[in-house]
Amino acid sequence: MATISKRTTGGYQAQICVKGRRMTRSFTRLADAKRWASETERSLEIGEHPDAKLPLRHFIEEHRHHILCAHKHPRHESNVLCFLLEDPISDILACDVKPQDIDDWIERRRTIPSRVTGKIVKESTIARQRQILSAMFSGMVKKGIIKANPCREAEKPADAEARERVATDEEIERLKLVAHYVEGEPPYTKTQRVCAAFILACCTGMRAGEMMRIERSWIHGRTLRLPAEATKTAKGRTIALNDRAYRILEDVCSLGFSPSIWDLQDGTRDALWRKIRDAAGLRDEYDQHGRLIKQGLTFHDGRATFCTWAASPGPDGAPRLDVMSLARQTGHRNLHMLMRYYRPKVESFVDRLNR
Repeated sequence: MATISKRTTGGYQAQICVKGRRMTRSFTRLADAKRWASETERSLEIGEHPDAKLPLRHFIEEHRHHILCAHKHPRHESNVLCFLLEDPISDILACDVKPQDIDDWIERRRTIPSRVTGKIVKESTIARQRQILSAMFSGMVKKGIIKANPCREAEKPADAEARERVATDEEIERLKLVAHYVEGEPPYTKTQRVCAAFILACCTGMRAGEMMRIERSWIHGRTLRLPAEATKTAKGRTIALNDRAYRILEDVCSLGFSPSIWDLQDGTRDALWRKIRDAAGLRDEYDQHGRLIKQGLTFHDGRATFCTWAASPGPDGAPRLDVMSLARQTGHRNLHMLMRYYRPKVESFVDRLNR
């Protein structure tokens, strides 16, 4: 039986208890309080979660708020969820969402250009956005709002093939020329520091988000100690610094920025990187039919550049780092994922096979 009382501050409070489960909610109007109490009691009687009758946009907004509060880098996921709020799928009741609704959303997504590039998005992009939607549904299943994740039976767009791109010494020199950066000198401008950060990624295998948060207290001799809170995987690790990486950090620290030695935000770093990369002529190359001929360089390719260099034979013919040591340096716990960052040129195998 529902109990509805008038609040001293205005409005009405409805309370219900069905099968030992209590729920309370406040309303401005008495009619709304009665309707909610009646519908919620009926839902609980038949074993249905009362929130299952809410439109999906309610849960999208709730999930977005959770991401903004809990995730370290929420911008991408937040933008995807905002985009979903504008799609017809957000108006469907949570209890009515079917795998076919997910398939219909995927088909619509294939026809809508990216707001950033103006081009139709790739299947791999839709696959990543589908994962964000699936994570939201999984949370709803755990709460008992819905019985099954509709994404599990829906179409799954193809993931992108692993990238094959690494930065060559010649390309790094072109980036330095465009950014007016000279190794061995302090990088005074933000553009110079972005270039220095990319070279540091090529020397250590660090992620961009980890580098942008480096503080002086993290540097201990020839090692860099990353606290768990600053890493993507929430697992702290210690990174070895070769001579080149150590000199870059010394030059950046000499600028006196605090707490981060780079004085760069993620968005600024990304924008400046694209600017110097394009000026160096290292963006994607296409033929006259729009087919990709050569992959452009991304900042994250610096991580693959390090992995490929470290796993390749050194002067003595042995790899500079064995697989387990390399995984510890990069923070990989799944060796299959580590393989995606090893991108040697097949031509380099010829001499090794002839030894």
